[in-house]
Amino acid sequence: MKCRKDKSRVCGAGWRNSIFNLDGVKKTKVEVVKYVSILGETRTGCFKDSGRRDLPNLLRKGYGSPRKCFTEAMKAGYKYAGLQYYGECWAGNSFGKYGARPDTECSTRCKKDGSRTCGGGWRNEIF
Repeated sequence: MKCRKDKSRVCGAGWRNSIFNLDGVKKTKVEVVKYVSILGETRTGCFKDSGRRDLPNLLRKGYGSPRKCFTEAMKAGYKYAGLQYYGECWAGNSFGKYGARPDTECSTRCKKDGSRTCGGGWRNEIF
C-alpha cells in the first residue's frame, strides 16, 4: 500500500506493518520541553496501556483537545485524565497498573492542538 503523504514509498496495509532495519542509523538527541499547564493540571508522565484499560472511561467529547479532555474529566469527577494516540481522552481515579514508560513514547501530537503531545500508541500521557 502506498504511503498517504509520500506515494513513492510503501507503508504496509490493513493490519500489516512495513519493517525497517534501523541498526546503524545515527541517533539524535531528543529535547525535553517543560509542560505548560492549561487549566492548572499537572503532567504526571507517560504510562503503558492495554486492552483492559488503565484509565477505563473513554470521554468522546474530549477527543483531540487537551483542554476539552481535562474539562470533561473534571466535570465527571475523575482524578486523572489521559491522552492517547492523537487525542483519545481517557479518565479514571487510578492509573499505572501497566507501568511507566519513557516520555519519548508519549510524543504523538494532538489532533486538534498540534502544539501539544497526546500520548502515543497504547501510551497514556497522564494528568
